[in-house]
Amino acid sequence: MTPKLFIALLCLFSLSSFGNSETYRQLKLFDDVFRYVRSESVRPVSDETLIESALQGMMSHLDDNSTYISPEKYQDVLNSLKGQFGGIGIEFTLLDGKIVILSPIDDSPAFEAGLLAGDELLEIDDEPVVGLPLFEIRDKIKGQVGELLSLKVRRKEAVMAFKLRRSKINLKALKWSLTHDILFVRLSHFNDKIGRHLHDLLKAQKRPLKGVILDLRNNPGGILEEALEVTNLFLSKGKIISIKTRHPKNDKTYYADGKKSALLNTPIVILMNGGTASSAEIVAAALKDHKRALLVGEKSFGKGSVQTILPIPPGYAAIQLTTGLYYTPSGQSLDKQGIVPHILFKDTGTQPKKPDLMKEKAVQLILSKAPLK
Repeated sequence: MTPKLFIALLCLFSLSSFGNSETYRQLKLFDDVFRYVRSESVRPVSDETLIESALQGMMSHLDDNSTYISPEKYQDVLNSLKGQFGGIGIEFTLLDGKIVILSPIDDSPAFEAGLLAGDELLEIDDEPVVGLPLFEIRDKIKGQVGELLSLKVRRKEAVMAFKLRRSKINLKALKWSLTHDILFVRLSHFNDKIGRHLHDLLKAQKRPLKGVILDLRNNPGGILEEALEVTNLFLSKGKIISIKTRHPKNDKTYYADGKKSALLNTPIVILMNGGTASSAEIVAAALKDHKRALLVGEKSFGKGSVQTILPIPPGYAAIQLTTGLYYTPSGQSLDKQGIVPHILFKDTGTQPKKPDLMKEKAVQLILSKAPLK
């Protein structure tokens, strides 16, 4: 997109959509500043960089999760939803001005190195990240497979340094095992087709199950529709989640329909921690509110806002815009609130080479037929 076309589109949009002389004046101000910086800045900057920075500034002013996505980065977003991308395997977000690790991806370099959900990212290769937009931090983390990367994080009061080797990250979002007729299902991400895969797994069980352990620890979320499909497997009816938007006519409420229900009476225990976020919180909250699952672990992250990725124009670039807030069946907002489990239990099982005591606790609860609270 050329600068002239960019300014022309802004002005046209202003005049046709608002008819507001003040809006037009502000856009003219932007044009004047753009031209002055372009011609007089002691450090020459490309038109594309100036425009991209302006767009990013506009989006980042809205909230922590809204952002402009360049054409190159938009392709990275599409690839990540398919489960294919490179790096060290961490999900992170902006929280109260801090870059916080949401979750390390299972079996990734970040996971093996011992990075944890809640670690505050301070430096990448000795360069501070405070104040940088999220897309720029992602760029710094990416690199050639095999290259070393150094990170510095704050964990509670301690500052810790890590050296990691970049690798190709392939998400394996579903893992499972069956012991003593208890099905353990690890869902690390709600990516494409995860609901169908879980449905097929549940239907393939030949013997009646004593229970299901659904591990949502360090699950940062993913595709909303997949979370709805997973929840539908365990509910025959009832509200799953409501989304409230700026315009009430666009509000949405999703219900279980029972059409794909696989296990309606089997006991369920959900494992969660501070890295359980977004779509994963939707599943946990719905099954908790309907008294369908017992939640064990630590309070979840509290990412209860809806981000919509809008291509502008299709195939060129995109924006990620916060367009709504999640509300549980009981009416609780998830945003910056999180979910408190029925049973608080310190998580060690997501750390390499440490016993998974939370999983053992879940097995005990199922075998003892612990009632839902």
